[in-house]
Amino acid sequence: MELKIRKAQITDLDKISAIEAECFPPEEAASKEKYTWRLANYPDYFIVGEAEGEIVGVVCMIPMATPVIDDDIFEMEKVPMGTVCAVLSVMTAAAWQKQGVAEQMLNAAVETARQLDMTSMALTCKEHLIHYYARFGFEKQGISASVHGGAVWYDMVKTL
Repeated sequence: MELKIRKAQITDLDKISAIEAECFPPEEAASKEKYTWRLANYPDYFIVGEAEGEIVGVVCMIPMATPVIDDDIFEMEKVPMGTVCAVLSVMTAAAWQKQGVAEQMLNAAVETARQLDMTSMALTCKEHLIHYYARFGFEKQGISASVHGGAVWYDMVKTL
């Protein structure tokens, strides 16, 4: 199954928020308000994947100047800039998981970052996902300074 991947639109936010609620516990999930802010400020960095006419995958990114993610990036107070592409969310709707959606979305995210002249990509993930992101060329940097949602996160970086 091949996804139709496109930039997110304001009309997608209800579905994006629903997928977020399926993928993350409430203390880690971004609000619809945060997604609205990210889409308004970084429309080129926010992509969705469609299958059978519905959104089934989401990648939300944002540019930053630091090499790894810190918790400030999750707030809406400043508009960061830089050449590092922070991957804030990689999500697949529950009914579509384990069907290659995230793989297609991540490949599209890497291509998007390259087209936007980013020099690297950074993300945080839980320990059980380190090997997954390594398949896409992300290298583990160690335990992250981020304590977002009270979880233990690991920094992963990919040079573009």
